[in-house]
Amino acid sequence: MKNDLETRLALLKKYYAYDEASKTFNIVLHYEKVSDILSKEVKSISEVPLMSEEFLNKVSYILEDIPKNYHANISLCIDDYEGYDEKVIMDSFNDMLEFGRIKYNAENRKKYYKVAALLVVGLVLLFFGIYVSLEQWWHLFDKEQLVGELLSNFLEIAGWVFCWEAVTILFLEENENMRKGSSIIYKLNCISLLDKDNKILLNEEYEQIQKHFHKNTPLNRAGNLLLLFSGFAFIGLALMMSIRMIPTFKVGTLYLGAAYIVLNIIWVILLFVSGLFSIKLYAGKEKYRIPAIVFLAINFIVSIVVLVLNVINISVTYLTAMSVISLTIEVAHCLGYFFTVNYKKKRLQSFLS
Repeated sequence: MKNDLETRLALLKKYYAYDEASKTFNIVLHYEKVSDILSKEVKSISEVPLMSEEFLNKVSYILEDIPKNYHANISLCIDDYEGYDEKVIMDSFNDMLEFGRIKYNAENRKKYYKVAALLVVGLVLLFFGIYVSLEQWWHLFDKEQLVGELLSNFLEIAGWVFCWEAVTILFLEENENMRKGSSIIYKLNCISLLDKDNKILLNEEYEQIQKHFHKNTPLNRAGNLLLLFSGFAFIGLALMMSIRMIPTFKVGTLYLGAAYIVLNIIWVILLFVSGLFSIKLYAGKEKYRIPAIVFLAINFIVSIVVLVLNVINISVTYLTAMSVISLTIEVAHCLGYFFTVNYKKKRLQSFLS
């Protein structure tokens, strides 16, 4: 009995010409006139018309049928170009790819933003619930223990819900724009424009098509994810430290003195600002690159100082743990920073030019 891949290939070979050597299907789409693939609602102010969303959907749906590691050459056989030059139509097709790339990147970035933010909120809620239980803050509700139990359970459940939602989005949620973008990026091998006699007027090969996507290298992608991770991790750590500092503001409980309070406040601010700069870099805001490395260096120095002082004095265990966690996040931020610096500069230069 044939498996699904063999069955799909057999079906595709029934309708499309297939080149076994290159694992490429040759797909011909026929249109009586070029306006059939152009947007009828939008009137372009330039000579380049806007292709319709329906045409993009049709191309992406066809490519989705192509199995992974297989490719497709798409030919547009158009009987009547209605006065348009074939180069103008190819420009319109390329613009459609650019719009698709922008949507793909935006949805991809939005997805990871949501995942990181939900994880931070969930972990902070869990930390807060555990911490207040250990500190026995619920004694405020001694006369109404039900209220304390309700709040404790609420924090735990809410924390896990946020964490599970992040995992669901990361591994299970499927986005239409991302699906379309992936199909075009990885499966479209060649696009050709034909006349009514099937004569090739113009075509773009794989290398030319890929220029419209500015694909990141694996190192670039890893760097961007490290920037996002370190950014939200810094913010999460700052929030946890803020929660941990609350008891020190009580009258009569300043057991480590004003210097301890000031140092913690400065550290929290450094962590929070470093997190914001890291997220800005992930979003491609190059003007924050120098401030980001400056704050990272200052934060690194503070973390080392706090770690050394706590190891020498064996004073506050949690500060030692926070220092180690902060240094770990800083290493991730530093790797992300340098993994993206060359790519970002090239993209910035091309944008300015």
